[in-house]
Amino acid sequence: MITVLRDETIEGIIGDVDHRNDRVNFKNDRVKNELMQVYSFIEANPLVKITSIEQLTQKSDKTVRRYLKILKDNGLIEYIGSDKTGGYRVVGTNNLIPL
Repeated sequence: MITVLRDETIEGIIGDVDHRNDRVNFKNDRVKNELMQVYSFIEANPLVKITSIEQLTQKSDKTVRRYLKILKDNGLIEYIGSDKTGGYRVVGTNNLIPL
C-alpha cells in the first residue's frame, strides 16, 4: 500500500503526459522509475550522501541533484545535518540517525 502511495505521488510530480507521444511517455516513465529508485534508496538508508545515490543510479551529479530537488520540493525528503556530515532522509519518518 505504501508503494502505491509513493507511486501515485511520484506520478503527480511528473504530471500528466500526452499519451499520443510514445517517446515522451518513455522518458517520463524512465524518470519516474529513477525517482522511485532514489526515494526507496533514501528510505532504506537514512542520511545517505549524494555520491552514494550517484553510484546507485549511474547518473551525473547534476542529474542526481535535480532528482533530489524534485523530491525535496514536493516534501518527500529532507536534508538533515551539516554539509559535511549530513544527508537525506524521508520526511515524516522517525528513523534513528546513526551517530
